[in-house]
This record gives sequence, structure tokens and C-alpha cells, in this order.
Amino acid sequence: MKRDLELKKRRDAAIFARFNELIVSGKPYQLIYEQMENEFYLSDATIKQIVLRAMHARSRKI
Repeated sequence: MKRDLELKKRRDAAIFARFNELIVSGKPYQLIYEQMENEFYLSDATIKQIVLRAMHARSRKI
């Protein structure tokens, strides 16, 4: 169970890092989510939730 949570955190961190790499390219958000959908084998809605959750957590730290 602990390992599952650790793997999920690492996956989410990788998704957020990849999103940050792609956002500077100037692509629209929807195209980024669709591209990441193919890269991570997750739905674009799930990726969007992960990114928004990471943004919210990051803004609370500041």
C-alpha cells in the first residue's frame, strides 16, 4: 500500500513536470492534455486533475 502511494506520487510529479515543459512551448492546454494522454496512458481529464492538484499544492507552499 505504501509503495502504491509512492509510485502514484512519482507518477503525478512526472506528469506535472512534463506539463511544465510543454506549457512553455505555447501550445493550447487542450493539445497538451491530449499529448500527455498518449504519453502516460491516462485520460485527459485525469491528467488535468493531477495538474490542477499539483498547482494548488504548489500555491499553498508559497
